[in-house]
Amino acid sequence: MSDDVILHLVVVGFHHKKGSQIEYVFPPFEKEEPTKLPQEWSNLPSLALPDGAHNIVSDVVYFLLPSRDDPAKVVYGISCYRQIESAHLVAKTDDVTRNTVLKSVCVISTVPLFGCLKLKISLLTEAYFNERDFSQIDVLAQMYQNLLDVYEREHIAGDAAVMDISTRELVQRFRHSIIVLFKLLLLEKRVIFSAFPVQLLGDTMLALASLCPRVVEEGLLYSGTPPHQEPEPEKVQEEEEEPKIEVGVEASTSQPELTDPLADVKDGFGFPLSIFTTGNLFHPYASINFLDTIRSTAIRGYTIGVTNQVFLQRKGIADVVITIDDKNFPNIDIRDPELRRVLKLTNLDARFGDYLLKSVEQNYLEESAWQGSDEWVRLQFKNYLISLAFAARSGNLEKHTDFFPPFVAAWMETNNYRILAQCTPELSAGEEGHVGATLPPREIGMMIGNAIKSNPKLNSFVSWFKAAATSAASQMSAAGEMPNSNSNFYLEEAQEAKEIVEKPAATTSEPEQKP
Repeated sequence: MSDDVILHLVVVGFHHKKGSQIEYVFPPFEKEEPTKLPQEWSNLPSLALPDGAHNIVSDVVYFLLPSRDDPAKVVYGISCYRQIESAHLVAKTDDVTRNTVLKSVCVISTVPLFGCLKLKISLLTEAYFNERDFSQIDVLAQMYQNLLDVYEREHIAGDAAVMDISTRELVQRFRHSIIVLFKLLLLEKRVIFSAFPVQLLGDTMLALASLCPRVVEEGLLYSGTPPHQEPEPEKVQEEEEEPKIEVGVEASTSQPELTDPLADVKDGFGFPLSIFTTGNLFHPYASINFLDTIRSTAIRGYTIGVTNQVFLQRKGIADVVITIDDKNFPNIDIRDPELRRVLKLTNLDARFGDYLLKSVEQNYLEESAWQGSDEWVRLQFKNYLISLAFAARSGNLEKHTDFFPPFVAAWMETNNYRILAQCTPELSAGEEGHVGATLPPREIGMMIGNAIKSNPKLNSFVSWFKAAATSAASQMSAAGEMPNSNSNFYLEEAQEAKEIVEKPAATTSEPEQKP
C-alpha cells in the first residue's frame, strides 16, 4: 500500500444517457481498466455530482468513501464541479449533445484535507475548464503531481481539515441553537441536514463537528458504513432489554466494556470522542443511494447532509431534520418530543450562548481579534465539553443541573460517553461546574431580544423600552445635565434588543402531532 496522502485525482462527467460516470483517473484504479470503478466506491459518481448540480454554475462537495485497504475505515473526498456552455469549447466529442457540459474534479486522500483543499480544488477545476478542451489530460496529471508534492504526510498542518471552515458563521446562523446542535451531536441520534448549495451544507456540518475537539481531524476514520452484518434475533432482543444507565452512575460499571477504535489517537482528556464509530455514520454529503444504507440493521445512528428531498419526505428515518433555506434561514425540526425535552437549554447554557454571540459579533468588527475567532469558538466548546464530562463523571447530581439532568443521563447512555468513562482522562484537571457560571449574568438587551423572538407579540415592548431610555436621556440634556450611566446603559440595551429582533435566527419546529 502506498503511503501517499493523495490517492487519486478523478474527473467525473455527466452523460445525457448514462448519467454520472468516471472519465479520467490519476493514477488508474486498475492497470487493465483504468477508469473501472472499484466496487467499494460505486457511490463516487453520485457524490461528485450531487443532486441539483445543474442548478448552479460551480460548487464544492465533501464526502467519505470506504477505504479499499480496510473497509471499516474511510478515505476522504472533496470535489468541485462546474458547468460550461458547450459553444465555448474549442474541441467537442460526440457525446456533447446539450447546451452545457457538467464535470467534477475530485481529490481522494487518506487524511481529511477538507478545509485546506477547498480553495485549491476550485482553482484546479477552473484551470481545467479554462482549457476548453477536456481531452487535455496532461493538465490533470500535473495537478495530481503538484498535490503529491504539497501534501506530504509529515508536513501537513494539524488544522488542515478545518482550515477555512468557519465556526463564527455557524454561531451567527444558529445563535443559541448552536448549543442545542452541539448537545445533539453527543447523543448519536439520526440527524439529517439539508441545504443548498452543497458547500454550505458541508461547511455547516464540518464546522459543527469541529466543535468537538479533534473529531474532524482524527475522529472520522471509522464514521463510514461498517461491513454489513445482520444481527441474530436473540442479539436484538438482548440489546432491547439492556438496562439503562441511571443518572450519576458510571457507564463503565453498568454495561459491558466497549472496544474503542480511536484509542490510539486519544489525548489525556479522551478526545476525540468516539462519536462516529461502530455504526454511527457521518457523511457531509449523502446521495440518494444512501437511503437503503441508513435503514440497514448495521446502522444505529447518523449525521448526514442531503440535497434530495426524498430524505425529508420519508417518515421514520430521522429524529431531527435541520434545514437552511435559500435565504440562509435555519430551522431545527426535532421530531421526537422526548428528545426535544432532553435538549432543553439551561440558564447557564443561555448565558454561554450570549457570550458566544456577543464575542463573535464583536470579532467581525475587529478582524484581528482572537476573542470571537473560529479557533476561539472551538476552544469555548472544548471547555464546555470538559466541564460537562467532569460533571457527568463526578456522580454529583447537583452538577448535572447546570447542563439539564435528562440530557446528562441521555449522554451517559451513548457509546462515546461509555468509552470516555472507561479510560482515565485528565478530567480531574477540568473546571468544576458549567463554563457559563464564570460569565456575567445575562444582559438585559439579549434577554429581551431573544424573548421577543420567541413571542413576536412582545415586539412593541422594544420600542417602548428604547423610547423610555431615549426620553430619560433627552430630559436630562434639556435640564442641562449629562445623561448618567444608567440612562446610557438602558439605551444601549434597548438598541441591542432591537437589533436581535430584526436579525433572523434559527427556529425550532414543534414535533409532529401523531393521530
